[in-house]
Amino acid sequence: MIKQHDVAELKAFARLHSRAQKLDESVLDFALHNIENDIHGDPRSWAYVLSSLAERAESSGDIQDSIQLYNLARFPYVGDPARKKALNKCQQLYRQWLANTLPDVEYWRFSDPDFGCYTAGLDKNKPVVVVLGGIVSIKEQWHRLLVMAKKLGYCVVLTELPGVGENTLPYDAHDSQLFRRILKRLQGRANTQDVHVIGFSFGGHLAMNASLENSNIHTITTVGAPIADFFGDGSNKLAIPDITYNTLAHIFDCDNTEVKSHISDWGLSAESLERISANIHYLASSRDEIIPLDDMQAVRSNVPHNQILQVDDIHGAPNHLPLTVIWIFSDLIAGSRINWLRGLTQRLLKRQVRKVGAKYYGSADTSLNHS
Repeated sequence: MIKQHDVAELKAFARLHSRAQKLDESVLDFALHNIENDIHGDPRSWAYVLSSLAERAESSGDIQDSIQLYNLARFPYVGDPARKKALNKCQQLYRQWLANTLPDVEYWRFSDPDFGCYTAGLDKNKPVVVVLGGIVSIKEQWHRLLVMAKKLGYCVVLTELPGVGENTLPYDAHDSQLFRRILKRLQGRANTQDVHVIGFSFGGHLAMNASLENSNIHTITTVGAPIADFFGDGSNKLAIPDITYNTLAHIFDCDNTEVKSHISDWGLSAESLERISANIHYLASSRDEIIPLDDMQAVRSNVPHNQILQVDDIHGAPNHLPLTVIWIFSDLIAGSRINWLRGLTQRLLKRQVRKVGAKYYGSADTSLNHS
């Protein structure tokens, strides 16, 4: 049976994700105005309206808008033929566009189980940055990070959380084979002794687990990652959107009511957090409707090397994009070879923190005050 999602929730999430991808707001407004339901095949349905607009954008030569519209059309996951078609078209267009604009980017396909990634800046001396999103984000939407990380002197890899997009790996927080397989294939083509991860939401949680097994992961930058309380009683205190549980249930191939029991042992204990040697850069939202604030506190209290920004926002901090962008790139610049940019970026970060009234917390050796 094809799952129908709450249209109001879909539209709210679309606002968040399209803003981060810089989709033309007038295009999005037009799309959302015309969407009335999530009934497969209906001309006023989510996937139908967005796919139609994507086709129109492609025909007029607006390839990047078309890619992002197909991305939204398959959102939040591929649960029906229309969304499957949208995902396939999104990937096809993105790869064609890459071949014409950034021909040095390689697409890698892994098998048994299958997943894919895009790599750029391959060089045996370059540090690695792996980028992955959460449960609703595909790798094709992180193109800006691919370009910028490459410019900063990194070998960059875009991939997806297990169970998301074309990643057919089983999603298990205790299984770090995604990182192991990527880094194994990078050996000799990048410096796999110096690894950095940008992992949004659940991607950040997976990376933190992986860092317990791989000390070559030196930094993890995340926005709204679940840590401990989300997997326990903390989620009971929040009005978590149905889309979150629908998506997790799809990934685990279980009923919504079984999701909590499936992830009940996924929380990182205080002891595990204390063993993390990587620098954890965590952006938290004080009004996050998905991740309890106690998860931010768990990082602050237990991870030896941490920097935390807390903003007054909802999950993903969609209303603080300038700060989020500077926050992410300040971490990359700190690990790059472009020395003159470090001081400038830190000054910009401090200025933006003051401007929006964000709260900063950091362990003694990572404080902005010592930058």
